[in-house]
Amino acid sequence: MDDEYKGYFLPKGSTVFANIWAHLRDEKYYPDPDTFNPERFLKDGEIDPKTLDPMPNFGVGRRMCAGRFFAMDSLSISMASTLFCFNITKAKDVEGRDIESEIQWTSGFSRQIIPFECSITPRSLEAVKLIRDSEFL
Repeated sequence: MDDEYKGYFLPKGSTVFANIWAHLRDEKYYPDPDTFNPERFLKDGEIDPKTLDPMPNFGVGRRMCAGRFFAMDSLSISMASTLFCFNITKAKDVEGRDIESEIQWTSGFSRQIIPFECSITPRSLEAVKLIRDSEFL
């Protein structure tokens, strides 16, 4: 069935995408949106329930991804495991000075960070054993 939204005619079978990019850059809710600032989602040290959903990429409304909590929990476990086993620091040049990487993004429908130099080393011999004993290798 055809539909209309705020004066826009939507023919039956139309595909409609939420503008996630604009959603996460609305300065009314996210001042200075391109700055990494996780504290923007906190109030008095707790998650502010009035903050808009910081993960709208899982969809909105009744079409929202049913697996979003599993995906986010899996990502959290993966990040915690990585940080438990590895030191992640700035790369060094031949003289031992830190290399300041400029973070750059791809363009297009799905933006991603362009690879940059860094140093990833095991935290300990125990971490090396844990990594080598992993079923994921």
